[in-house]
Amino acid sequence: MIRRGYGTRSRRSRPWRLPFAVVQGVMAGVLVWALGWVGSVLTPAPVKPIEAELEAARRAFDSGNLNEAIAAAERAFAARPDWPPAALEMVRALVYRSYVDYDDLPDRRRALELSGAVLEAHPDDPNALAARAFA
Repeated sequence: MIRRGYGTRSRRSRPWRLPFAVVQGVMAGVLVWALGWVGSVLTPAPVKPIEAELEAARRAFDSGNLNEAIAAAERAFAARPDWPPAALEMVRALVYRSYVDYDDLPDRRRALELSGAVLEAHPDDPNALAARAFA
């Protein structure tokens, strides 16, 4: 008879036991999958470049930087020349700048021309109507 030392057990007592490395591998795989899933859920959707320019124009206008607001609105308007929201932001910034720069008539004329062209292309659009009314 072979005597084993104190604390040793036979393999027959736990036939279902998996090797520890396999259990760790499965747990690591589940963790990596879960982190990838959480990361994809929390990642914001990409913003369209035109809408990003329009948002930049709004932020610049809100902060009082009318030149940057006009530049950002021009970039959005250059991408889609007949887009009424871009025209509204551009007209708004042009009109405000015309009053800040002590009666700057070219900005007002440009706002009128721009709003007229957009209103002609989109006669029922509320943004086009608002741009024309503002100009």
